[in-house]
Amino acid sequence: MSKTITVTKWGGTLGVRLPKEFVSKTGLTDKSKMQFRVVGNAIMLSVPDAQRRHIPLSERMEKALMDDSCDITPYEITEEDREWLDMPSVGEEFPW
Repeated sequence: MSKTITVTKWGGTLGVRLPKEFVSKTGLTDKSKMQFRVVGNAIMLSVPDAQRRHIPLSERMEKALMDDSCDITPYEITEEDREWLDMPSVGEEFPW
């Protein structure tokens, strides 16, 4: 997601307002803490893990399907793929 925003002078500092859709995706609220760093000429803002809003898989899948970021073309399973998928467990593999 990308959007152009305007930098505004606030007292002796500069600030930006975060668009509502960014705020709702990150779960930010008033007085939330964010991590800030400069990488090259980019400013990186991130929400600490403890503050991130849990987004259920169903919501993530729905969004991916709605914004065309998910390729839902059927995948053809080859005979070799089928052999791997059908192999019995021989150790501590995750049971499918």
